[in-house]
Amino acid sequence: MNQTLTKDKKQVLLTKEEEKTLVTKAQAGSKKALRILVEHNQGLVHNITHRFPLKNNQCTYDDLYQVGMMGFIHAVEMFEVDKGFRLSTYSYRWIHAFIRRYFQNNGRVVRIPAHLADRKYQLDRKVQNLTHTLGRVPSPEEIESLVPGYSSLVNTFSAPVSLNKELDSGEEVMDLQKDSTETEDVDTVLHVNSLLDLLKNRVSDRDYNIFITRYGVDNQVEHTLNEVAEIYGVTRARCHQITTHCLKLIREIAD
Repeated sequence: MNQTLTKDKKQVLLTKEEEKTLVTKAQAGSKKALRILVEHNQGLVHNITHRFPLKNNQCTYDDLYQVGMMGFIHAVEMFEVDKGFRLSTYSYRWIHAFIRRYFQNNGRVVRIPAHLADRKYQLDRKVQNLTHTLGRVPSPEEIESLVPGYSSLVNTFSAPVSLNKELDSGEEVMDLQKDSTETEDVDTVLHVNSLLDLLKNRVSDRDYNIFITRYGVDNQVEHTLNEVAEIYGVTRARCHQITTHCLKLIREIAD
């Protein structure tokens, strides 16, 4: 689908009556009416697509955008013009549902059942509410006591383990290249922890919590800017400023 809109099409909004007429024609089989509706709602699909994290993910923006547009077209087919709602309000849920399900099924190297992804989404929301209530990142013990099963579910979504690992007769996981990498891994962890300690002394507690929540460091779960902004009651732009400042400080400390 063509994702490029002209300046005029971006500025012109459909009236409620125009929208009802176009939906009626589209449901009757008019491809021209459907194309006009699609062109005038590309921004909505774009905004919803950008809410899904694409970093270190198997999905691309184009994948999610096209699936989101399929969700919008489905919403047009299901829309009841006599209910009095606007198409954008009705289609939001369908667009989000289509993108989310595709993201769950195709976003990882190893697919996890969709019902587990739905469960994790629900528990993530509870953890976010808990963080907002406490005004800080809750400890693993607090999360487990107030959101039972969250820790084990998070482990399910951890990054895949390299095939370059084997189990010995005990419970310890042995790496085939352990001799050459174990010391480096320990040094790296110690170095990161040291940088975090120094950073914590140079910024406020809130800024530090925003930083570790955003990037999932210090045993935290990674969150998007929108999620962090909602947790701490600040704007998305402010979250970006704080995380950027913290990254700059870390680079200065490391140098």
